[in-house]
Amino acid sequence: MEVKYIPALKFKVLTNYFDIFCSTIGLGKEYRNKIISSLGIIKKHYKILDAGCGTGSLAIMLKQKYKDIELHGIDIDKNILKIAENKSRKNKVEIFFKQALIQSLPYKSSFFDIIYSSLVIHHLKTKDKILAMKGIYRALKKDGFFILADFGKPKSFIT
Repeated sequence: MEVKYIPALKFKVLTNYFDIFCSTIGLGKEYRNKIISSLGIIKKHYKILDAGCGTGSLAIMLKQKYKDIELHGIDIDKNILKIAENKSRKNKVEIFFKQALIQSLPYKSSFFDIIYSSLVIHHLKTKDKILAMKGIYRALKKDGFFILADFGKPKSFIT
C-alpha cells in the first residue's frame, strides 16, 4: 500500500524510538491506562479496533487486561506494524494487525463494539477526518461507541 503519510515522530528513522518518546513526554503507561479505563467495562468476546495502533502498546495492554476480546489494530505504516506484531508475539497476546487507512476501514458494517483512536486524527486533513468518522460510524455496531484521544490546536472550527 503506497500512500503518503506522516510516520511516528515525523521521520521514519525515528519510528523505533516512538515508545521511549511517548513515555518521556507523559504518553506512556499512565496515559494508556486512562484510555483503557475510559472504555468502561468490556464484555467477553467484544470486537474492538485500535484505529492507528502504532507500536501496539495500548492494544497489548488492553488485550492483557481483557483476554477474551477480539482485538484488531490498523496502521498505515508497515514499519510500525512490524514493531507492534513483534511486541504482541513477545507478550503472547493475539491481536489482528492490518495495514490500512483510518479513513478507509477494511471491515464490514456493524463489525465492532468499540473503536478507539489515540494520537492519530491530528495528522489528517479535514476531508480525511470526515472520511474517518464516517467509516468509524459505519464499522460500529448500533450500540457501539468510539473513543478519540488526541491533541492539537484546531486550524479552523472544523479541524
